[in-house]
Amino acid sequence: MICFLLLILSLVCRPNEAQSQPISHESENGAAALTYWADLRKKTSFVFSANLDLPELTNNRSWYCVWIMVSELKGTSQHPSMLQVGLMRWDQSKFQMQPFITTEQRGKDLVFKPVAGILTGYHRFAIADDPSTIELRMDGKVLMSAPRKDFFKDEIIYVKIAAEVYAAGDRVSGLVNDVTLATDGGKAEPPISHAAFEDRGLKFLCKGNGQWEATGRFDRTAPRFVQYVPPPCP
Repeated sequence: MICFLLLILSLVCRPNEAQSQPISHESENGAAALTYWADLRKKTSFVFSANLDLPELTNNRSWYCVWIMVSELKGTSQHPSMLQVGLMRWDQSKFQMQPFITTEQRGKDLVFKPVAGILTGYHRFAIADDPSTIELRMDGKVLMSAPRKDFFKDEIIYVKIAAEVYAAGDRVSGLVNDVTLATDGGKAEPPISHAAFEDRGLKFLCKGNGQWEATGRFDRTAPRFVQYVPPPCP
């Protein structure tokens, strides 16, 4: 199961232009990641959500981001379907904080789209699904809506949070709290942790009061995707 997860840790929010467009998979970025058990194919509806913030790191040289994701869990080399929404800082926004979405349909290119607006502080992001539609939301506003069948069919579906950085030597950024998952119209509750991954010096640490912080400096020579048991984060 863990080796399947590693296949999809390279899904990225790499920007090319300030518009929706296909982008390539990028294996050279670093990503601190938290994954959760949630076989959502067995559910008729779900809402996965979290508060995200992306503190500015003035000495970073390239883009960095933090996001939530819902994805197929595949045991093959074919890229899975997935939807991603979160915050980024990059040169085209003069490193001011900006929302973005990234989607991928099974076997096709990633499609990245920055969302207009410069933000500060925490914002609540959600990926919501019912039998017909899947939506990406920020602060209750729908950023994207699509037919569910365009992305998910019979594969296992799981959820993930990650913070990424591109340039070697740059530090990762990302604050996450109030992570919840509601299924079949039930109560929103913290999802069951599965595993955390430290990637080339980047990892999440619990800062208390339910707050996760992405920490570390990106070292391309350090070990990739080292699994560790995430500590309780009450």
